[in-house]
Amino acid sequence: MALEPSLTCGECEACRGGRYNICERLRVMGFQAPGAMAERFVSPARNLHRLPEGFDAELGAMVEPLAVAVHAAALAPLQGRDVAVLGAGAIGLLVAQVARAYGAARVDVVDPLEPRRRAAEALGLRAKAPDGAKYHVLFECAGNEKALEAAIRGARKGGSVVVVGVYGRPATVSAGLIQDWEIGLKGSLMYTFRDYREAIRLFAEGRVQGKPLVTHRFPLHEAGAAFAAALGRERALKVMLLAQG
Repeated sequence: MALEPSLTCGECEACRGGRYNICERLRVMGFQAPGAMAERFVSPARNLHRLPEGFDAELGAMVEPLAVAVHAAALAPLQGRDVAVLGAGAIGLLVAQVARAYGAARVDVVDPLEPRRRAAEALGLRAKAPDGAKYHVLFECAGNEKALEAAIRGARKGGSVVVVGVYGRPATVSAGLIQDWEIGLKGSLMYTFRDYREAIRLFAEGRVQGKPLVTHRFPLHEAGAAFAAALGRERALKVMLLAQG
């Protein structure tokens, strides 16, 4: 099983419209409710997604971040378009792979850190440092104001910017450029049931690679070392804790 950690009210306008990822009373296991770091927690049965027989357990753990990428990719037209993904972390690399699987004519992964660019290239993706190129669609996956501004300025006229990165503080944007070039700016939050099912399908069919993104593996009793490793941005993508016994 793959666990979807969203806890929603089922009653607000968003929930009634099938967009429960933006529920008015959204809580997430591990954040606003007990999750896998608790001694025990309870999940509604509807949050469990059955995995195909023989599905790799590590890929099962990667379904959640891939669902984030699937949801973001559905927010802009990709077929035959030039696409850039700003930020080569785990989410960015998954978004880039989904864009490629969905028929983008060109997918560039843009990141200032060489180790991150090498990780993208290992997945068969084009990777480069920021260079001011223009694209039809840009996914901002870094979660900082500089990357957001670069995404807006990197859009062609009439292009789209999808904000996937998470922000802890307000960001200033070039509103005049958005207006003058008719750039579409849209946020992307988490996922829905359909995104989870699509993520499972993409992994099962081998259209997206997940295991190369797991850069570190630790047994459960070395959880402290795992969290320390996860802080190393240049070396760590996904750090996995392995439950044994």
